[in-house]
Amino acid sequence: MSMTTTQDTFEANRVRLQSDLDAGKTQAERNRLGQFATPTALALDILIHASTLIPGDEAIRFLDPAVGTGSFFSALRKVFPPERIAKALGFEVDSH
Repeated sequence: MSMTTTQDTFEANRVRLQSDLDAGKTQAERNRLGQFATPTALALDILIHASTLIPGDEAIRFLDPAVGTGSFFSALRKVFPPERIAKALGFEVDSH
Protein backbone atom coordinates (compact mmCIF):
# COMPACT_ATOMS: atom_id res chain seq x y z
CA MET A 1 0.00 0.00 0.00
CA SER A 2 1.43 3.37 -0.95
CA MET A 3 1.91 6.21 1.57
CA THR A 4 -0.75 8.30 -0.15
CA THR A 5 -3.26 5.46 0.02
CA THR A 6 -2.43 4.89 3.69
CA GLN A 7 -2.85 8.61 4.44
CA ASP A 8 -6.10 8.77 2.46
CA THR A 9 -7.48 5.75 4.36
CA PHE A 10 -6.40 7.28 7.68
CA GLU A 11 -8.08 10.57 6.79
CA ALA A 12 -11.30 8.93 5.57
CA ASN A 13 -11.52 6.95 8.82
CA ARG A 14 -10.77 10.06 10.88
CA VAL A 15 -13.50 12.10 9.13
CA ARG A 16 -16.01 9.27 9.55
CA LEU A 17 -15.17 8.99 13.26
CA GLN A 18 -15.52 12.78 13.69
CA SER A 19 -18.94 12.68 12.08
CA ASP A 20 -20.03 9.82 14.37
CA LEU A 21 -18.74 11.64 17.45
CA ASP A 22 -20.44 14.90 16.45
CA ALA A 23 -23.72 13.04 15.97
CA GLY A 24 -23.41 11.57 19.48
CA LYS A 25 -23.70 14.96 21.20
CA THR A 26 -26.03 17.89 20.88
CA GLN A 27 -24.73 21.28 19.81
CA ALA A 28 -25.27 22.51 23.38
CA GLU A 29 -23.15 19.65 24.78
CA ARG A 30 -20.33 20.40 22.36
CA ASN A 31 -20.55 24.13 23.08
CA ARG A 32 -20.10 23.53 26.80
CA LEU A 33 -16.56 22.24 26.20
CA GLY A 34 -15.91 24.50 23.21
CA GLN A 35 -15.76 21.51 20.89
CA PHE A 36 -15.66 22.43 17.25
CA ALA A 37 -13.95 20.09 14.83
CA THR A 38 -11.45 21.88 12.63
CA PRO A 39 -12.35 21.26 8.98
CA THR A 40 -9.78 19.15 7.16
CA ALA A 41 -9.08 21.80 4.51
CA LEU A 42 -8.50 24.50 7.14
CA ALA A 43 -6.07 22.35 9.14
CA LEU A 44 -4.19 21.55 5.93
CA ASP A 45 -4.04 25.24 4.91
CA ILE A 46 -2.68 26.19 8.35
CA LEU A 47 0.04 23.52 8.26
CA ILE A 48 1.00 24.44 4.70
CA HIS A 49 1.38 28.05 5.80
CA ALA A 50 3.39 26.96 8.85
CA SER A 51 5.73 25.05 6.53
CA THR A 52 6.61 28.34 4.80
CA LEU A 53 7.61 29.88 8.15
CA ILE A 54 9.81 27.06 9.46
CA PRO A 55 13.32 26.66 8.02
CA GLY A 56 13.63 23.47 5.96
CA ASP A 57 16.35 22.01 8.19
CA GLU A 58 14.49 22.60 11.46
CA ALA A 59 12.87 19.66 13.24
CA ILE A 60 9.13 19.88 13.83
CA ARG A 61 7.75 19.67 17.36
CA PHE A 62 3.97 19.50 17.26
CA LEU A 63 1.47 19.97 20.11
CA ASP A 64 -2.30 19.91 19.86
CA PRO A 65 -3.94 20.67 23.23
CA ALA A 66 -7.40 19.66 21.97
CA VAL A 67 -6.60 16.94 19.45
CA GLY A 68 -10.08 15.50 18.99
CA THR A 69 -9.85 13.05 16.10
CA GLY A 70 -6.65 14.68 14.87
CA SER A 71 -7.36 16.97 11.92
CA PHE A 72 -4.15 18.92 12.62
CA PHE A 73 -2.17 15.72 13.19
CA SER A 74 -3.45 14.37 9.88
CA ALA A 75 -2.44 17.62 8.14
CA LEU A 76 0.99 17.44 9.81
CA ARG A 77 1.51 14.00 8.30
CA LYS A 78 0.56 15.29 4.84
CA VAL A 79 2.72 18.42 4.91
CA PHE A 80 5.91 17.29 6.66
CA PRO A 81 7.92 14.15 5.93
CA PRO A 82 8.27 11.77 8.91
CA GLU A 83 12.00 12.47 9.28
CA ARG A 84 11.28 16.15 10.01
CA ILE A 85 8.84 15.39 12.84
CA ALA A 86 10.88 15.14 16.03
CA LYS A 87 7.86 14.93 18.34
CA ALA A 88 4.09 15.07 18.03
CA LEU A 89 1.79 15.20 21.05
CA GLY A 90 -1.95 15.56 21.32
CA PHE A 91 -4.20 15.82 24.38
CA GLU A 92 -7.95 15.48 24.66
CA VAL A 93 -10.12 15.95 27.76
CA ASP A 94 -13.30 14.45 26.30
CA SER A 95 -13.33 10.66 26.71
CA HIS A 96 -16.27 10.46 24.28
